[in-house]
Amino acid sequence: MNRSEEYKNLRRLPVIRRARDYHLYDASGRRFLDLYLDRGRAWLGHRPDGVSLQLKNTLSRGVFAPFPSSEEGKMLKAAAALCDFLNAGCRDIAYYSCRQDREDVPGRPSDILVRPEASFVLWRPGLPWPDKAEQVEILIPLPGLDAGRIIVSRDGELPPGDLPSPVNAAAINRSLWSLLAALKEITAPLFTPGEEWTMQGNYCFFTGSADDYDRIFKKALEEGVLLSPSRESPCIIPRELSSGDLKVLKKVFPGGTAP
Repeated sequence: MNRSEEYKNLRRLPVIRRARDYHLYDASGRRFLDLYLDRGRAWLGHRPDGVSLQLKNTLSRGVFAPFPSSEEGKMLKAAAALCDFLNAGCRDIAYYSCRQDREDVPGRPSDILVRPEASFVLWRPGLPWPDKAEQVEILIPLPGLDAGRIIVSRDGELPPGDLPSPVNAAAINRSLWSLLAALKEITAPLFTPGEEWTMQGNYCFFTGSADDYDRIFKKALEEGVLLSPSRESPCIIPRELSSGDLKVLKKVFPGGTAP
């Protein structure tokens, strides 16, 4: 599914006024359980712990443009700590801006859910580190922000990194420390959708037809659950589910189970 078709499905949602944790709220206050999570960037929820305050404090200094700042070093230190925890064995870490087109920077990585054996892999939170990959891009858990890219090299040096905006660097720094704390407490998925779904960690794919998925997507939305708008992208079981969330998930996924 191309991006325009993905956005077409997202526009089936009513206007969203606010978000909290793993829920979205429309203007009338109706709540939607989010299993899309902004392509995984809301793995920590829509308000990652401490990020809003970190952004507020950094914005108050007025330096939005990419200049040398102490925030850059803090961001790379947080990325290194995450790699140490995951036993990544990295030799080099660099940040690259999404806005710059540089031929010396690696292109699009293979998704770890699809090709974990590739030489350049996108790592998703909650999954094992792809220890056979030469280079790994970390999926930064910052929903909705053009956060840039953090790439880790296992064997050789990477091209010189770009200067991050201090605002971006501060937000990434905070989100990576929050991610590290969450990974130390990670548990088994709180819900398994059923036989028509395959799971890796808390990520799941529908194995049926595209027409069936479109039907399930619409039904789920009616029940207050947002699935991934693309059958080719994973749905994600949130790390926290209330009894009400589990009840509605069992309606959307007949045969689904909770531990």
